[in-house]
Amino acid sequence: MDDGHTWTKLDAPQFSLKLYVTDDDDLIMINQDHGYSLYKSTDKGAHFELKASFHAAFGASMFHTVHKWRGWYYILIPGHGIQKTTDFEKFTTFWRNENALDMFIDANGNIVVLLYNFNGIYYYDNPENQE
Repeated sequence: MDDGHTWTKLDAPQFSLKLYVTDDDDLIMINQDHGYSLYKSTDKGAHFELKASFHAAFGASMFHTVHKWRGWYYILIPGHGIQKTTDFEKFTTFWRNENALDMFIDANGNIVVLLYNFNGIYYYDNPENQE
């Protein structure tokens, strides 16, 4: 280790606003180029490949976009809803809501979503935690 002295600049996709690192050390870059796009790098950022692109109905802060719970990654797509994936290769719609803006997942897999323009908050009570 060199105590943080050596850094490498990555040639990330243009307009990248959010970075996420998976358990396999893949880099996920999220940007608002052509809506809402997810890029993946499996070689420490040397190359990025577009994996998904969604139409975003409105601009977003993207503060709490990607969360992981029990092997699944949950991705909030502002103006679309929540997608889920295990590998950032194939995506499934988990919840469709065009006003979804921000998301949190707690340690039990319960999900809280804030809507655009503060039009409400939704709570998903994960059935895996109920007796």
